[in-house]
Amino acid sequence: YLMPSINIEQEVKKFFSEDFEYLLIICPFISLKGLKKIFSFIKKKEGKKINIVTRWRKLDIISGVSDIEVYPYLKKYNIKLFHHNSIHMKIFIKNKKDFLFGSANITEAGLGIGKYPNDEVIGFESLDEKFYKKFENIRRKSLIIDDRYYSDMKKLKEENKLITKEIINIKNDDKKHSEVWNFLTKANALDRDKFIKKYFN
Repeated sequence: YLMPSINIEQEVKKFFSEDFEYLLIICPFISLKGLKKIFSFIKKKEGKKINIVTRWRKLDIISGVSDIEVYPYLKKYNIKLFHHNSIHMKIFIKNKKDFLFGSANITEAGLGIGKYPNDEVIGFESLDEKFYKKFENIRRKSLIIDDRYYSDMKKLKEENKLITKEIINIKNDDKKHSEVWNFLTKANALDRDKFIKKYFN
């Protein structure tokens, strides 16, 4: 039994650096930067069978939590991308038996590689093929994302770009507040008092 880890990038690197023939990824939110990061750990993408199940609800696309630009990137490597409307799990399955799973999405924040990393946990387990079939059934019930689907989502995002911009502004405001909070929690009491008097009085 292996204890779960909070070193997300380290565990992901270890998992993907070891060779494999087949990989199934199920993850609702995937950014292009996050995807490129985990793929940088794969020694050779050619000749491997890789399927990815994600979530492309309309609201996910408009809000920007689902990055549609992962599709053309994956298409270059002949990797199939699928949409499932209700997934929330984050799991990587290698050769139908090695499982890496946890709370982290494939994003900069989830992987801990961005300016504002999330607090996440990840764990590894080896399981039998019978258990794997449960996840393969999720893939089978998913809708494959093709050029037409991608084009429709790209159009949807363009039509709602003002809403997307507003959501991004809200996120950026939250990040600024996070910076203030980090300063206050790390500073000593005297520094906190000075900071509050200067910026909040």
